[in-house]
Amino acid sequence: MLETISIQPLPGRRLRPQKLGLLHVPREVQLLMYEFALIECPKWEKGHKPGCRYKPNDIHCTEIPPFLNLSINIWQTLEGEFKQNIGNHCNCAKRDGLGLLGVNREIHNLAAPIFWSQNTFCFLDAMEFLATVGHRLRDECRNHLRSISILNPDATGFSNHVSLPYSLSRSKANMQAFWSTVRKCKQLAKLELPPPYIKPALFSIDQWGLLAEHLTELRTVRFSYLLPYTNVDCGWGRPSHFRYFNPSCRYPGQQDVFVRCSRTVPLRQEDWTSEAATEFYREMELNFKIHVDTIVKTKFLNADPERLANYQNTFKLLPSLDEHHRTHRITLPIGEKTAIKFYGLPISKKTRIQQARKRQALDRTQRLKNGLTQSQFEEQQERKNQLKEQEERKEMRERDDALVERRMRRIQIHDAEAATVKKQKKKVRKEDAKRKEQRKLERKRAS
Repeated sequence: MLETISIQPLPGRRLRPQKLGLLHVPREVQLLMYEFALIECPKWEKGHKPGCRYKPNDIHCTEIPPFLNLSINIWQTLEGEFKQNIGNHCNCAKRDGLGLLGVNREIHNLAAPIFWSQNTFCFLDAMEFLATVGHRLRDECRNHLRSISILNPDATGFSNHVSLPYSLSRSKANMQAFWSTVRKCKQLAKLELPPPYIKPALFSIDQWGLLAEHLTELRTVRFSYLLPYTNVDCGWGRPSHFRYFNPSCRYPGQQDVFVRCSRTVPLRQEDWTSEAATEFYREMELNFKIHVDTIVKTKFLNADPERLANYQNTFKLLPSLDEHHRTHRITLPIGEKTAIKFYGLPISKKTRIQQARKRQALDRTQRLKNGLTQSQFEEQQERKNQLKEQEERKEMRERDDALVERRMRRIQIHDAEAATVKKQKKKVRKEDAKRKEQRKLERKRAS
């Protein structure tokens, strides 16, 4: 008789699925992800995000560039270290993917070289660069920097957005520290500076030779202006007196635009002497800058060639200028061709139509929910938030009043106890004095 035998596997452990993380992805894919998350366009090229309150919604309103929508305060500690505090009116110019560098040490070691070497780091002037790169950045990070840009709308090359105490000055000594910090960026391949940095009062030709000696990958240096223009004749539109104030302090209907123009100089050239640097700076100030300024005013801002100083009276942007048409190529009277780029231009008609359609879609959605438009819903939410803040402030005041009252009671109790103790001590002293007098009288009688 045949018997059927069933064989079953021995009971064992059930294998749990392994949790996969970012580090389990192949190294090549990881690097692509890090590049996508960490590499961004330069700060100069960033505009306001659609939800930002400084994003214009009219084709006649200019945009406040995010990189000028801030204020920087720099001071020096007793130990000689630079500190800074940055105040932003909006966060549109900030980087978004920096949280990736703080996940863990292994990811940081892979992603940090990508972040430092493949981004362009932008500064408003040499003092901000000195405080950030020279005093706050570690050597291992500084050695990865490959692209640095310094740009501002002030004719002196030093931005009024950067505030310094009286103990610090934009002197030749601090400029020497700036050039020394630039030389420490050993992998630097792109450098953009304002032309006033090579004027004789701040520049020594020895610094140029040291740059060529230490920075082997740096072939050229780009010198750039950021020329400001405004339709308000208040003195701030002139490049030598320009200062951008808080956006809430702008005049009604004020329009501001900025034009960037550049020239490139080879770093290694035998005939680059102190006299040549001075001549180049004079050429930039008296010819290149004036020619570009004249062409911008007459061709793009509707200025009268005979009254360029009063261009605000006829200020009108060329209709073809908008956020999508910012770069133009011009020919100077000397025959040189150069590219100029506008910043702060109004939005295009296409963007305005998109914004209007988006608002209409939001209004339809809100009407289906509660019968309100999006703006009415936002106003309602703002009123609710204000009432909530008022209630919170009222509770805080009541809590503070209760704490003050409790503190006053404790003080009163303490004062009452102190007064009682003082009264008892006084009573004890009187009794002791009375006993002493009685003893003296008894001694006299006994004698």
